[in-house]
Amino acid sequence: MTNRPVHPLYSDVREALETLRKGAGIPTSKRLTDKRTVARPILDLPLVRQIMRSGKDDSTAAHEVIERCVAGLEDKTSQVVIQVALALDATRVVDRLILAQQTVGARRESLLGHWAEYFPTGQAAPTINQLRHRFEDRAFDQLTQLILSPRARDLCSPTAAGAIGGKGRVLVVGGVVNDITFRVPEYPEHEMATEAAGCRITPGGKGYMQAVAAARLGLDVTLLAAVGDDRDPQPTLDRLAVAGVDVSQVKVRPGEMSSWTGILELPSSASQAVNFRGRAALTTADIDDSAAELAACDVVLATFEIPSEVMAHLLGVLSELPDPRPTVIITPAQPYTTRIDRHLLKAADFLVARQWEFLRLFPEGNRNFPGDELYENLLDLDIGHICLMNDDGSTIYSNAGDIEGRKFSYSPPGVTNFPSSAISRDAFCAALAWHLVEDRSAKLTDAVKWSAAAMAAAAAAYATLTDGPKSDATMESLPDRNQIARRASRQQPDQVTPSDQ
Repeated sequence: MTNRPVHPLYSDVREALETLRKGAGIPTSKRLTDKRTVARPILDLPLVRQIMRSGKDDSTAAHEVIERCVAGLEDKTSQVVIQVALALDATRVVDRLILAQQTVGARRESLLGHWAEYFPTGQAAPTINQLRHRFEDRAFDQLTQLILSPRARDLCSPTAAGAIGGKGRVLVVGGVVNDITFRVPEYPEHEMATEAAGCRITPGGKGYMQAVAAARLGLDVTLLAAVGDDRDPQPTLDRLAVAGVDVSQVKVRPGEMSSWTGILELPSSASQAVNFRGRAALTTADIDDSAAELAACDVVLATFEIPSEVMAHLLGVLSELPDPRPTVIITPAQPYTTRIDRHLLKAADFLVARQWEFLRLFPEGNRNFPGDELYENLLDLDIGHICLMNDDGSTIYSNAGDIEGRKFSYSPPGVTNFPSSAISRDAFCAALAWHLVEDRSAKLTDAVKWSAAAMAAAAAAYATLTDGPKSDATMESLPDRNQIARRASRQQPDQVTPSDQ
């Protein structure tokens, strides 16, 4: 028997499914609502949250996922057995009189009495004990694996089920790195050292975080990235999958070293970092291989974590796509040490960065831009919109008609200051992507307000994390749509940067 990777949620989801077979099963979503405590691992699945974007409640969405996956089982014996166990009419082939039995034991007895009707090829009927332990065990294993696999998304796609909206496909092209974070009371002075209060190694990177942030908003997210095998990448891929990110396009480079970031983090959440770009990196060939995905998605989120020549190639490919091409949001960080042709950036609809990162786009000796001249120069390159991250919100520079004077600044209600942590920018980019695909007719100013509220919500949540280096819990800081909406509606200002402890 070959060993297969076990999904981190496998045990919880399977236990929930097996418990749901008790009594009358789950013939309708109403029954799932009545058993929502037991069904919680299924209700919380990213695919269920994605289906909820169409307006369905969690029980209806979860019931739909289970039904579609049962119908998608390739083992027809398991398909019948699982329908009887859960009292599901997923394929319309099991007699409803069997499914109507109010106990799982009665449904089993009824199925065995009609076994030859469903398996007329001479397959002998099992005993009750064999049905319960061997056949149902195999069926629940197959169903659980399918629900947690990328194929489940296809089974619940618009063409297969009409359950998930046809919009909201996001391709993130960026980095997955290893963060080693030291929480320190203060930065060490020149030629001196300081004691760290904590140290932890966790997955990170702008590509990683933006993919997770977008998935938390219910978007259909695929991550295109490369990792090495110097540190087992499977736990990181598992965490991404649990968050709802399709990792089928993440390239594992055998024998190559991944990228690393060393972080010194203060109690106030301010930090300094050193980045090491490993040899495990995307190539221009990877971009070419993903041409179909680029053309089919609604939004591309890309970061300067990929090699400069690969970024240049990506921008060239994006510029050649026929209309309607995806909206392109670029994070020019970490800035390249080698120059990228700024004229290639016209393929970007949005550049999202802090001032020092924008300055790095220009050659040495040409960085003295008074006032708004820096951003005006970028607009003159035919870049659609320039989003400047501030300590209290965002300023957008744009040629769009609803931006008077080509500049609009916004600070979310309830915020007077928050730290410039990377997590806030990642939340901004994901929220911007969500707003642009959710309502393409919305004013740009509304998209900026929503995205700035996401930035504030992430920073506020991040600032409250105190258990060890905060990078370990960063994913928990990424807001969902309800948290963004609550932040956007706040009226009273508050200080979200914690005092040093």
